[in-house]
Amino acid sequence: MDINKAVFKKLRALVDSIEDIEINGIEDIHQSYVRQIIKPFNKKYLYKEFIHDYDYVITKLSQKYTLYNNYALRSINEALEPIY
Repeated sequence: MDINKAVFKKLRALVDSIEDIEINGIEDIHQSYVRQIIKPFNKKYLYKEFIHDYDYVITKLSQKYTLYNNYALRSINEALEPIY
């Protein structure tokens, strides 16, 4: 559970550090960071504030539609997909 919390803490810090994310979106390097940061996430162990952190990151990445924003959102979605 602590790993999941750390993952979303890093994601929040990343989206907060990107200047004008609402206007310009993110760049290729940022979507690569998102993909690497989300890798250790384990969907079986959600923490109490998960929904708040998830909403924050998704909202930031959804404010501007770009190819790289879409890639970052897809990486997060894939980490949270149910196992079939």
